[in-house]
Amino acid sequence: MFDPSPEWRIQAQALGIERLAGADIAIGDGHWAIYINDWQQESPARYYRNFARRCIDFQQAIAEGAPLSQTRRTLSRADFHAAAIAALKCLHRPAQLAGNPLLACALVTQKAAPNADEQARRRVLGEWLKSVVAAFGEANEDGRRRQRVLHRAYIAPAPSHKEAAALLHMGYSTFRRQLVEARETLVDELWRQELQAR
Repeated sequence: MFDPSPEWRIQAQALGIERLAGADIAIGDGHWAIYINDWQQESPARYYRNFARRCIDFQQAIAEGAPLSQTRRTLSRADFHAAAIAALKCLHRPAQLAGNPLLACALVTQKAAPNADEQARRRVLGEWLKSVVAAFGEANEDGRRRQRVLHRAYIAPAPSHKEAAALLHMGYSTFRRQLVEARETLVDELWRQELQAR
C-alpha cells in the first residue's frame, strides 16, 4: 500500500489496521508501507464489530465537539505494551499520565463516564493498574512476590531500585530480574483484560 502522507497513518488506525514494522520499501520515487490485520489476534467478526464501534465513536465525538483523543482507540499489542510500561513509570504521579494512549483504550473508555475528561480517565487508568497489581497479592506466593516488587517500583516507589531491593531484603540483581518478570506478567494480564473489553 502506498503511504503518501501522515494522514494515511491516522486513517489506518481508524480502520484498525497496523503498519508492519520494518517492511517499508522505496520503489522509484514512491515510499511503500505494508499494513496488516492479524486475524489470529482479532477475528473478522470482532474486527467488523470494533470497526462499527469506532465509526460510531468518531461520529459521536464530532457531534459533541469532544476531542478525538477521547474516543476509543484500538492499540496493537506492541503499542499497548509500550503505553502500559510508560503508565507504570508515572503511576505515582497521575498528572504525568496525560496523553498516554491507554486513556483511550477499550477498558478505560468502558469504565469511564461517557463524557469523562482526561483527568477522570487518568484516575480510571491508575485505579485499573493498581487493582491488577493488588490482585497479584491475592494469588499464590509468586503473585505476592510480583505484587511486592511492583508496589515498591511503581505504586509507592523507593527513591531508587537499589533502595527498593534493600527494603524488600533482596539483592539488587534479584530485584531487577523479578521486576522485569513481574512487569511482563502485569502487562500480559492488562492485555488480556483489554481484549475482553473490546
